[in-house]
Amino acid sequence: MVKDYFAVTKDVESLRLWIPSIDKEMRWWIANRSVSVELPNKTMGSVFLYRTETNCPRPENYLSDYLLGMNNTDPLITWKAMSTACESGWDFSTRWFDHDGDRRYRKDSIRTQTIVPVDLNVYMALNYKFLADSHAFLGNTR
Repeated sequence: MVKDYFAVTKDVESLRLWIPSIDKEMRWWIANRSVSVELPNKTMGSVFLYRTETNCPRPENYLSDYLLGMNNTDPLITWKAMSTACESGWDFSTRWFDHDGDRRYRKDSIRTQTIVPVDLNVYMALNYKFLADSHAFLGNTR
C-alpha cells in the first residue's frame, strides 16, 4: 500500500515518516511468523507461514469449533489450525485441509500451521525488496 502511494505521489516525507513502522512490522513477521527449514542442499533457509498462538475455540464460533476439536485426536492442534486459517484470510479454504487419507478435504483435517503458503512468501519477498529500495532511496545505511 505504501509502495503504491509513493509511486503515485512521490511523497518523500511520508515515506520517511512511515519507514520505521514498516521496519517494525517486518521485524514482527520475522520474529513471529518465520521458521527455519533445511533446504535440499543441507543449508538452512527461512520461510513465512501463518501461525497463531491461540489453541482454544474461536469466541465467534465457539460451539462449532469446540465440537469439531473434541471429535479430533488433538483438539488443541485443531483449534490452533482453525484460528490460523482465519488469520490467513483464507478461512476454511481446502488449501489448509489434508489432501490424503480418510479425512481428505474435510474441515476436521485442517492443518494450516504446517503449510508454507507460496503467496505469503512472495508478498514477504516483495516487502523486503520495497524496504531495501526505500532505505537506499532515503540514504539510510543501516
